Amino acid sequence: TGQSSCDDADAGYYVATSAQTSQTPCAVGTYQANTGQSSCDDADAGYYVDQMGQSSQTACSAGTYQPNTGQSSCIDASAGSYVPTKAQTTQTLCAAGTYQANTGQSSCEVADAGYYVPVEGQTGQTACPAGTQQLNTGQATCEEEVGGGNLLLMFGFVVLIIGAIVLLNSRKSQPPSAEAGDGQEIEEEVPELAMKGEDD
Repeated sequence: TGQSSCDDADAGYYVATSAQTSQTPCAVGTYQANTGQSSCDDADAGYYVDQMGQSSQTACSAGTYQPNTGQSSCIDASAGSYVPTKAQTTQTLCAAGTYQANTGQSSCEVADAGYYVPVEGQTGQTACPAGTQQLNTGQATCEEEVGGGNLLLMFGFVVLIIGAIVLLNSRKSQPPSAEAGDGQEIEEEVPELAMKGEDD
C-alpha cells in the first residue's frame, strides 16, 4: 500500500489485467523476453520451452524437430528418417542407398558393400540375392554376378586372341631371303633332271 508507482513484470512473467498484486510466470511452451508485458509468446515451430517463467525459447537439437508452435518438447526423428541440423520443423527420409535403424538421429547409414537399399525411408539394408553382387557402398541395387565359369571362358578367349596375334607377328617377321633360297634349290634340281634325261 501507499506506493506511487507499479512494478513492471519481469522477463519470463506477465500481468494480464490491471490492479494486480503479483505477476504470473509464463507457462511451458511460452516465454517472454521483455519486461512489463501483459502476455507471453508461444514458442516457434522448431523450438520449445520446457519450464515455466522462461525468457527465451530453445531450438530443437539435431535429430529432433517440432512442426507446431507453443510446444514444451521436440519430437525424435523416426527410424528411416533424420534431422541434420537444429531448429527444424520437419524430418527427412533417408535416401535410397542409405538407412537408419534408430530414432532421433541426425544422419543416415550408408549401405554396406554386398547390401542395398532400394527406396528411401528404410530402417535397414538388404543383402544382395544369390547370383548378384554389389562391390560399392551406398547403393540402391545389386548387379548380376560374374560366375567362375564365365571368368574361365573369358580368360581362355583372351589367351586364344593373344596366341593368334603372336603367330601372325612371327610369320610377318620371317626373313624373305629364306623363301628366295628355297626357290634357288628348286631351280638347281630342274637342270640336273634334264641332263639325266639326255644321257638316257
